[in-house]
Amino acid sequence: MNTLMKERTRRALRVIKILLMTIAALVMAFSFSSLGSQPPVQAATTTYMDDNGNWKGGTATDHDTWLKDQVNSNWISADFASQVPADAKGTDQTTGKPYIDEWLPDKNLQKLVVHDLGLSSVSDITKDNLNQKMGAYFYLDSDLQHYNRTYYNQVCNTKSLEGLQYATQLTDLEFTPDQDASLGTWGVWPHGRLSDISALKQLTELTHLNIQLDDVYDISPIAGKKLDSTTSMSYNHIIDASPLESSKDTLHLFYLCFPVV
Repeated sequence: MNTLMKERTRRALRVIKILLMTIAALVMAFSFSSLGSQPPVQAATTTYMDDNGNWKGGTATDHDTWLKDQVNSNWISADFASQVPADAKGTDQTTGKPYIDEWLPDKNLQKLVVHDLGLSSVSDITKDNLNQKMGAYFYLDSDLQHYNRTYYNQVCNTKSLEGLQYATQLTDLEFTPDQDASLGTWGVWPHGRLSDISALKQLTELTHLNIQLDDVYDISPIAGKKLDSTTSMSYNHIIDASPLESSKDTLHLFYLCFPVV
């Protein structure tokens, strides 16, 4: 069975897992409600991120600031990133910074891309080979999440997909911590720190998206896309589903449930 068929099969099996997790979430919510009122959480000092540093949406300037402060201090700007040559690797002699940090800033995502593309190191990643080697599908390695804690942590700690817009052939993207690996192997509740999916706006071929169990607030980058029936965004912080208007005839609400955690 090829990779695509394996992933489609796994996706079908996740339906049962989603049901079980929904029941667990309801039980947890009931338990917490019995504890009485809690001290108020201090308000975030910015409108574009929450108190945990998660991206909530904002202007292009806000996004550049957030990427520099929360993801990679070497980040300059989206405009600058767009000018990085497609074959550039190594150190940018003008800035003294690694080229890769100037357009694919999340260090954890860099390592996941190295694995996906079969490269030797992050310094080998270029816009060209990202586009040519990644092709239409970017699925995290579910098997590796079970026995390689470093890889699993890289999945969970990725905050931003910035830079993936240069993989212009992408049609299917799944970025969620594996539930079996989390609960069965590592004994932790599955939770990814991904909150920034801004890069998806430029992926015009994207039709399938799985970003369950992450920290996403803003799904405006997928406005105008027609996503398929197994797209899932459950267990995030999404409160505005209007960007899904263009997909209302193709989405399956069972997969799309939006409990906020």
